[in-house]
Amino acid sequence: MKIIPYILLFFITIILINLFKIFKLYDQRYVTKKYDYIPQNHINISTKNIEIQHEPYNYSDIFEYGIYKSHPFKHANDLDFHLAELKNNMTILDAGCGLLGPALYFTDQLPNLKIYALTNANGKYRNKLQNKIKEKKLNKRIIPYFKDFNQIDNTFKPATFDRILFIESINYSNDIINLLLSAKNKLKSTGKLYIRTLVIPKTKNQFLLKTYDKIQRKLDMKLYYHQNILHFLQKCGYHSIKYTSIPLMFSENLNNPIFILSLRKLGILSIANLMASIPIMSATYVASA
Repeated sequence: MKIIPYILLFFITIILINLFKIFKLYDQRYVTKKYDYIPQNHINISTKNIEIQHEPYNYSDIFEYGIYKSHPFKHANDLDFHLAELKNNMTILDAGCGLLGPALYFTDQLPNLKIYALTNANGKYRNKLQNKIKEKKLNKRIIPYFKDFNQIDNTFKPATFDRILFIESINYSNDIINLLLSAKNKLKSTGKLYIRTLVIPKTKNQFLLKTYDKIQRKLDMKLYYHQNILHFLQKCGYHSIKYTSIPLMFSENLNNPIFILSLRKLGILSIANLMASIPIMSATYVASA
């Protein structure tokens, strides 16, 4: 019977961790001060690494590192659905839409939602995306555009969208300032920008800095400081900015063996990278145009 207190302690710990996770997921905080840019070293993103940009693969339509659910039966993008404040009859741009995991969920939740899905997918990924739209009979509700999302300015008319979403995609831009300015121009006066992305801690620790540099190169993806994302949004004229953050280590993906194998395939599965990943956060930002 001596084991019973340990079993109870285990379950209490699990409950507390989940309560903390739920709190962090929906704890939106308003930005109340101005942020200056903090110098960072960054790589140049290759426009040819389509395979890497469609990782991590986990046998689903969702190619994301941070997957969080308030309970096991929720969809992985339910968090984005609520934080982005999606509503019926909206016109949305999903910039960097992957294989339509979020878009399919959003259209299932809102029958009169219209989504423009912007992607650089080609070859097998382009075919998969087109087949999904056809199979679900969503040709009039999900309209794919096979272009680099840095070309938003030349692709859509001003004041077109109620929401523009960057769900773990804005890290693949080589010119985030120009991209955010272009996105602001395409939002309606009441429109909002939604970003979910990985952010790293502001640090002078050489081990962390070198490891983050290696991870960026392996993933062909930029990792920003949280403070710099806020700076970019403010510099581009966005207002009423809200954000949330939760440790990447709480991601549901870490319980998925396929995800772990995907990290190995990408060449980032190591003790050093694991240690450096502990302070990495998955952050969301909602900003008004």
